[in-house]
Amino acid sequence: MGDRPAGWVPFWPLGSLQMEFSQTHNIPWKASIGGKDSLYPEFLDKIQQFRAEEAAQKAEEAKKAAPTPAARPKR
Repeated sequence: MGDRPAGWVPFWPLGSLQMEFSQTHNIPWKASIGGKDSLYPEFLDKIQQFRAEEAAQKAEEAKKAAPTPAARPKR
């Protein structure tokens, strides 16, 4: 049972994202909820697409979070 007591059942409220599995195994979150499509080898191409989308999204968020350079005073 690991670190959980006997009879413990995982619980996540509706609408919450369970990202623990994807973060633990270093796969995109969308790939971890693949459903029936994830049964086929072609899904590996989708995983690569999800990785690229996730990287682009993180880069965009980092760009927005970066401080803008202060305007230099005129002489």
